[in-house]
Amino acid sequence: YAPADWDTMWPIISLPFRRLVFWLHLTVGVIAGTVIFVLSLTGMLLGYERQIVAAFDSRGTVTVPADGVRLGLDQLLVRASIDQRSVSTITVRAAPEQAVLVRPAATRALPVFLDPYSGASLPPPVGGPVRTFMSKVRQWHLVLGAPEGAWTPVAHAVSGVAVSALLLLVPMGLWLWWPARWTRASIGRLLWFQPALRGRARDFNWHNSVGVWSAAPLFVMALTSVLLVYQWPNELIQRIGTSPRPAAPASDQTTHSPDAPFASWSVLHDAVTRRHPAWRVVTFTRGRPDQKPVVVQAVVLEGNTFRPDLRTVLLLDAVTALPVRVVEYAAMPVGRRLLAWVRYTHTGEAFGLAGQTVATLASAAGVLLTWTGLALAWRRFRTRVSRR
Repeated sequence: YAPADWDTMWPIISLPFRRLVFWLHLTVGVIAGTVIFVLSLTGMLLGYERQIVAAFDSRGTVTVPADGVRLGLDQLLVRASIDQRSVSTITVRAAPEQAVLVRPAATRALPVFLDPYSGASLPPPVGGPVRTFMSKVRQWHLVLGAPEGAWTPVAHAVSGVAVSALLLLVPMGLWLWWPARWTRASIGRLLWFQPALRGRARDFNWHNSVGVWSAAPLFVMALTSVLLVYQWPNELIQRIGTSPRPAAPASDQTTHSPDAPFASWSVLHDAVTRRHPAWRVVTFTRGRPDQKPVVVQAVVLEGNTFRPDLRTVLLLDAVTALPVRVVEYAAMPVGRRLLAWVRYTHTGEAFGLAGQTVATLASAAGVLLTWTGLALAWRRFRTRVSRR
């Protein structure tokens, strides 16, 4: 065959690689653009969800008295007329304005929020216009607003395809953005945001400038989204370094008589806080009485409570309150340590308020990128139709 015959034999072979990448980028973007727009918009609205809810809804928080003396957990339960043996889980926060969450052992019993200074029961932090709005936005972000039922798996699958497409669009967009010649003029046209432009020039400039500045956080958010949606990548990552490091040393399990009384919640709390003086949140969960030995799990969060490397799990002897086993972040396999960062890296909360800001701005960039990308595709289609 002569070189010109390749056009009739297989047209795509004659296309330059850059043009091939361009059409892949355009096609994938048009197909998944609407869903990516919805996910980006809802992600942007959820960027400061905790702070917004706390600002407009103070339920779950208390007024700190002048002395600021908190009651012990045992005294707190007595004031609230709650039997210690009927409690399954207690969550205590170091922040002085935060209530203590008590979950009864009964399956259908509702959790109780207690004032840590008086023991008074507080209304649960549910409902309210702001919480309801954020709940609706979160439903759109997770399953595109699909109600519980047969459409939920379909919406979940569509979201998975969209975030997978975004994972491909980001590196393809960077490759297309890369100028053939690095000059100050060419870089300036592609790199700097120019709000005064109009029409196609505006869409082109905004798509390129916003895309290159937001490429890194968008790629991370797309990658973590894929890990949150699909199970098989998590199973592959979990196989990395499956031999765990030795767990942190703990005290030997003490022997005690079968009828020995369980340690009170205050004793358990004191034992944990002495061991972790920088604690921010501690959640105690008492094991079943038929377990031998009966243990109480204490999950301790320090510093930024969304960082997995500042999370420690202790199994305490229910009688002596001594640690039977201590599981720290460094003792986990490499794969589990990597996966522990996925959830709060996606929202940016693992890196504090700065991380939340970057994630929110990246979501806003996703909104602008899909809008300008679809506008450019529509302009191209309309121009071709008019030419024909």
